Amino acid sequence: MKTYALPVSLNIHTPGINALVMDWAVKTTLLTDEAEISLVEKQRINWFAGYLFPEMDEITLESVMKFFFCLFRMDDLLDHTSFPVSKEFLDTLLDQGRRHTVSQNSPYYTLVNELEKVLYGMIGLGDGIWQNTFLSFWREYVDAQSWELHNRENKLIPDLKEYQISRLDSSGVYLALHLLKREWKYIPCSIAIAEQKIARIICLSNDIKSMEKEKNAKDFHNELLLLKYHTGCSELKIKEYLRTQLNTLIGQLEFLLFSKKQDEMYSMAWSRQLMLLLGGCLYWSEEGTPRYATVINGVVKE
Repeated sequence: MKTYALPVSLNIHTPGINALVMDWAVKTTLLTDEAEISLVEKQRINWFAGYLFPEMDEITLESVMKFFFCLFRMDDLLDHTSFPVSKEFLDTLLDQGRRHTVSQNSPYYTLVNELEKVLYGMIGLGDGIWQNTFLSFWREYVDAQSWELHNRENKLIPDLKEYQISRLDSSGVYLALHLLKREWKYIPCSIAIAEQKIARIICLSNDIKSMEKEKNAKDFHNELLLLKYHTGCSELKIKEYLRTQLNTLIGQLEFLLFSKKQDEMYSMAWSRQLMLLLGGCLYWSEEGTPRYATVINGVVKE
C-alpha cells in the first residue's frame, strides 16, 4: 500500500504571537491560575494556528490564534461544566441577545464576552459574502456542540452516519478551511469535494488519536468506538480499516488537487495552502501536543 507524506511548516510569527495571546488570555482572565497557563503551554494550544496557516501574516494570525484559543477553551469547559450551565452558554452563542443572562459566576462568563470580540475581529477578515459563510459555519459548529452535549447528558449513543456528519461541523475544520478563501475569489464549486475529504481525514485521524481518552470517559462520540459498538469488530481490526481508509482519502485528495489542476482550474497556491493546513493539523495532533493522549493515574500515555 502506498503511503503519502504531507507537507508541514510552522508560521515564523508563532512564538511571538503565542506570547501576545497568552498575555491577553491572562489579562482577560480566560486563564486564571498557573496550572491552566502551564497546561496551555504544554499542550502548545496556540501553535495549532501556526501549523495550520504557515503563510499567514502576523496581524491576521493573532486574530486567528485568539479564535482557536477560545474554541479549545470552550472544549475544555464543556467537558467539565454541568449540563444546564453549558446549555445556557451554547444557547447564548446562537442568540447574542442572551449574552447578559449569563451570570458573572458562570465559568463561561469571560469566554462569552471575549469570544464576542474575537468573532467581530474574525468576520472583518473578509468581504460580505465571506463573512456570511463564516457565520453560517460558526452556527453549524455551535449546533453540533449542542447536539453532542445533549447526547452525553441523556447517555445517547449516536447513529454512526449521523455522527460522521455532525463531527465535520463540531470539529471546526470548515471554519479553518474557510480562512483560506479570503484571497481566492474564483475557486470553483468543486472545491467542496476537496474540503470534504480534508475534513474527513482530520476528523478520522483525531478520532483514532483520541479513542482511548474517550473510551475511558465512556464518551461514544468517536468513530472507532461507534464502529466497535455497532459491528462488534475488534479495536485492532477497526484501526487497521480506518488507517487504510485514511491513506486512500489522502491519495484521492492529492490526485484531485494536483493531477487534475488544469481541468478543474485549481490555484496552485491555494492547493499548496490546503495541503499545508492538512499536514500541519495532523502533525500538531500527532507530534506537537499531548492534548489527545490518555491520562492514567496522572501520567500521560502517548
